[in-house]
Amino acid sequence: MDCLHFLRAAAIIAKKFEAPLTLMKAKETVVKNFYDILQYLKKYEIYIHVGKRLWDIEVAALEVDNLYKAKVLSDQDYQTMKVILAKEHRQEVERTGDNSHYDVNASQSASH
Repeated sequence: MDCLHFLRAAAIIAKKFEAPLTLMKAKETVVKNFYDILQYLKKYEIYIHVGKRLWDIEVAALEVDNLYKAKVLSDQDYQTMKVILAKEHRQEVERTGDNSHYDVNASQSASH
Protein backbone atom coordinates (compact mmCIF):
# COMPACT_ATOMS: atom_id res chain seq x y z
CA MET A 1 0.00 0.00 0.00
CA ASP A 2 1.55 3.25 -1.07
CA CYS A 3 1.41 6.48 0.92
CA LEU A 4 -1.53 7.97 -1.01
CA HIS A 5 -3.68 4.87 -0.50
CA PHE A 6 -2.75 4.83 3.17
CA LEU A 7 -3.78 8.49 3.63
CA ARG A 8 -7.08 7.88 1.84
CA ALA A 9 -7.79 4.85 4.00
CA ALA A 10 -6.90 6.82 7.14
CA ALA A 11 -9.21 9.65 6.07
CA ILE A 12 -12.09 7.22 5.51
CA ILE A 13 -11.54 5.61 8.90
CA ALA A 14 -11.25 9.01 10.60
CA LYS A 15 -14.48 10.18 8.95
CA LYS A 16 -16.25 6.99 9.94
CA PHE A 17 -15.35 7.47 13.58
CA GLU A 18 -15.75 11.24 13.29
CA ALA A 19 -12.23 11.75 14.57
CA PRO A 20 -10.01 14.46 13.14
CA LEU A 21 -7.17 13.23 10.98
CA THR A 22 -3.86 14.48 12.34
CA LEU A 23 -0.40 13.62 11.21
CA MET A 24 2.07 13.06 14.00
CA LYS A 25 5.14 15.24 13.96
CA ALA A 26 8.46 13.53 14.58
CA LYS A 27 9.23 13.87 18.26
CA GLU A 28 12.47 15.56 19.22
CA THR A 29 14.67 13.53 21.50
CA VAL A 30 15.30 15.01 24.94
CA VAL A 31 18.94 14.70 25.93
CA LYS A 32 20.56 16.76 28.63
CA ASN A 33 23.84 15.00 29.35
CA PHE A 34 26.27 12.29 28.26
CA TYR A 35 24.29 9.58 30.09
CA ASP A 36 21.15 10.52 28.11
CA ILE A 37 23.11 10.20 24.86
CA LEU A 38 24.36 6.75 25.87
CA GLN A 39 20.78 5.71 26.67
CA TYR A 40 19.61 7.02 23.30
CA LEU A 41 22.34 5.08 21.49
CA LYS A 42 21.24 1.89 23.26
CA LYS A 43 17.89 2.16 21.44
CA TYR A 44 19.89 1.36 18.30
CA GLU A 45 21.87 -1.44 19.98
CA ILE A 46 24.95 0.79 20.28
CA TYR A 47 26.68 0.08 23.58
CA ILE A 48 29.81 2.04 24.39
CA HIS A 49 32.38 1.17 27.02
CA VAL A 50 35.93 1.49 25.76
CA GLY A 51 37.68 1.81 29.11
CA LYS A 52 38.31 5.52 29.53
CA ARG A 53 35.52 8.07 29.78
CA LEU A 54 37.27 10.34 27.30
CA TRP A 55 37.37 7.54 24.73
CA ASP A 56 33.71 6.74 25.41
CA ILE A 57 32.82 10.35 24.64
CA GLU A 58 34.81 10.23 21.40
CA VAL A 59 33.20 6.98 20.26
CA ALA A 60 29.75 8.36 21.13
CA ALA A 61 30.51 11.41 18.96
CA LEU A 62 31.37 9.13 16.04
CA GLU A 63 28.19 7.09 16.53
CA VAL A 64 26.07 10.25 16.68
CA ASP A 65 27.70 11.35 13.40
CA ASN A 66 26.81 8.00 11.85
CA LEU A 67 23.18 8.19 13.00
CA TYR A 68 22.91 11.70 11.60
CA LYS A 69 24.38 10.65 8.24
CA ALA A 70 21.86 7.79 8.17
CA LYS A 71 19.09 10.38 8.72
CA VAL A 72 18.06 8.82 12.02
CA LEU A 73 18.68 12.05 13.95
CA SER A 74 17.02 15.37 13.25
CA ASP A 75 19.20 18.43 12.77
CA GLN A 76 18.14 19.75 16.19
CA ASP A 77 18.90 16.47 18.01
CA TYR A 78 22.23 16.16 16.25
CA GLN A 79 23.31 19.68 17.16
CA THR A 80 22.20 19.24 20.76
CA MET A 81 24.11 15.98 21.13
CA LYS A 82 27.25 17.40 19.53
CA VAL A 83 27.22 20.40 21.88
CA ILE A 84 26.82 18.13 24.90
CA LEU A 85 29.61 15.81 23.71
CA ALA A 86 31.97 18.72 23.00
CA LYS A 87 31.32 20.13 26.48
CA GLU A 88 31.81 16.72 28.13
CA HIS A 89 35.00 16.15 26.13
CA ARG A 90 36.43 19.53 27.10
CA GLN A 91 35.59 18.98 30.78
CA GLU A 92 37.13 15.50 30.76
CA VAL A 93 40.33 16.79 29.14
CA GLU A 94 40.54 19.54 31.77
CA ARG A 95 39.83 17.08 34.59
CA THR A 96 42.32 14.42 33.51
CA GLY A 97 44.86 16.44 31.55
CA ASP A 98 44.63 13.76 28.84
CA ASN A 99 44.25 15.46 25.47
CA SER A 100 43.28 12.68 23.09
CA HIS A 101 44.10 12.70 19.39
CA TYR A 102 40.39 12.97 18.49
CA ASP A 103 38.82 16.43 18.34
CA VAL A 104 35.04 16.40 18.80
CA ASN A 105 34.72 19.86 17.24
CA ALA A 106 36.66 18.83 14.11
CA SER A 107 34.27 15.91 13.64
CA GLN A 108 31.30 18.26 13.80
CA SER A 109 32.66 20.67 11.20
CA ALA A 110 33.70 17.85 8.88
CA SER A 111 30.22 16.35 8.81
CA HIS A 112 28.43 19.57 7.77
